Amino acid sequence: MNSTKTTTNNYLSYMKKFMVRQVLRSSVIILLLTVMTVTSIAAQDIQQKQADLLRPLIEKARAAIQKVAREQGFDYVIDATPGGALILSDGKDLLADVKMELGF
Repeated sequence: MNSTKTTTNNYLSYMKKFMVRQVLRSSVIILLLTVMTVTSIAAQDIQQKQADLLRPLIEKARAAIQKVAREQGFDYVIDATPGGALILSDGKDLLADVKMELGF
């Protein structure tokens, strides 16, 4: 009878430990998912803020480029940054004039 009681107690002890481990695992998974969600939301917020901050600078630069191009009689200005569709190899470099227009 004592052996059965010991075996039962051992089993119950094992099951309690097992259940505690399962709860802890579930808690860790929930925390990880929460961290991942918050990280994703933060990254989206940062990306939106960056776009909001850059927009006025880009618009100001674009306006300066258009002004300098009109003053110098250019009909077209091609964006030569990486990913641009076409680069004018023999065209005049407007960078110095645009910088001056922007106050640099």
